[in-house]
Amino acid sequence: MNFLSSFIQSNFHNDNLTIYEDFEKYELECKILQVNSPNYSIIKSINALVNDRDFLKIILELPNNEPFELSVNFDEQELNNIYKLNEDGESFLFKLKIKKNIKNGNLSVYELDKLFLSLANKKLEYQLNILKKFFFKQQSALNLQLLSEDDFDNTYASTLFRILPHTELLTQAEIETIDRENILFNRDRYTNSNQFSNYEFIPNDFHNYINNNDANKSTIFFNKLKIIVAATFISNISKISNIDNLELSFFDHRYIITSDEYVNLNNIKAFHFYSIYSWIYEEGFNFEKLSLARTIVAKNFDYQLNKWELPNNIIGACRTAHAIYLKENVEKYIETKNRISELVAEISLKNRELVNFVTSTFKSNNGTILTYFISLFIFNSLSSGKSKIFNHENYFISIIFILISTISLIITRKQVNTDIDTMKKYFYSVKSIYSDLFDIEELNKLFSDSYLKENTKTITTTADRYTLYWSIEIIILSIMISILTFKPEIYELALKFFK
Repeated sequence: MNFLSSFIQSNFHNDNLTIYEDFEKYELECKILQVNSPNYSIIKSINALVNDRDFLKIILELPNNEPFELSVNFDEQELNNIYKLNEDGESFLFKLKIKKNIKNGNLSVYELDKLFLSLANKKLEYQLNILKKFFFKQQSALNLQLLSEDDFDNTYASTLFRILPHTELLTQAEIETIDRENILFNRDRYTNSNQFSNYEFIPNDFHNYINNNDANKSTIFFNKLKIIVAATFISNISKISNIDNLELSFFDHRYIITSDEYVNLNNIKAFHFYSIYSWIYEEGFNFEKLSLARTIVAKNFDYQLNKWELPNNIIGACRTAHAIYLKENVEKYIETKNRISELVAEISLKNRELVNFVTSTFKSNNGTILTYFISLFIFNSLSSGKSKIFNHENYFISIIFILISTISLIITRKQVNTDIDTMKKYFYSVKSIYSDLFDIEELNKLFSDSYLKENTKTITTTADRYTLYWSIEIIILSIMISILTFKPEIYELALKFFK
């Protein structure tokens, strides 16, 4: 029993003792017989049992009288005057009311059992609202200071609050660093948590990091919330209906819905919901882990009226399933990378084919022109010089050949540009296909833009060089044919000059 109620029991001959405590107040009420009325020194000593930051009110309710509230600095005479009003010696009510105040992040807890009882009797949505109101308005973790020595063994420290004896130094307990923002982001992204999205609670807020033994009242009380909140981070859908009805939905290979009243949900043997949550959200989150866990939980979750149960080996099953999944993925990953290497090799082969195409087209053009002019010389020799090699008739034929060569140049260059564009589109379309399988950094290494630029640069450089050669060749041939046909004297003059 708490030291305040123990004090009343020891010093007041009373009956019908009732006590209520929540985060805002502590109230005690009992019935006292007039002949056993507590004297001034006993009532005055109650002040010493109340924390200085809290406000105490003592009220006496005598039969057929208005309630009397003792002043802050009441004296013995004031108390005796009140007692005298009870002329018939009837029993009266003694009420003690303490209004709690938070100071420097500290809040008094006079009787831990009564505080937990007041919370436990509230429906789930009301309970979450109360905890949100008091736990999230502090800049740091709220310290619930235990004032009764009977409660000192029920110490507690989570990411959000502490329950510690008032005699202890209230420094920050060593709690794991939790990325709350990222955990909540992943929950909201991959689960439909409905009303739970209105709260920023994570399961770690209800996990005791310093005293997790089975006899700890704090651990026992908050374990229920810890398991339920953890389950909402794993299920596909979670919601609160009718203020207290908790609903969870898992749909994968098996579709299940559980619906229980939170107040009556007292048979929970599903502690591994927290282990699964911790593995998914704290050990490197990825959706594959969450999806596998949902499948395994859906197959193994035993839920009946006000009862939840998960097998002890379920977290091992989740880890094993994920390891197998990763092994299969590694094989697929290697296979995919090999396929990408083949695709990149295809692009290199296409690059060489384009370079060979430009070179062979240029050589083919030169061969055709050379064959034509050799034929002219042979024809002239066979005619015993009776006709000129470059007469008007041959001139027009030569011009047609040069024109065909020019058109061939334009077509070749256009084809090269088209093939380069096609190669680029193919490169980026394949890169886009694999964007869902690789992160952006690895994707850019596999499909390097610099690699594509190098290949296209090789092709365009080769094409530019042969285009220049080809163009110069066409210009020189056109000039020479024109001179030899229409200005033979210039040709003869040149010959004499070089002789």
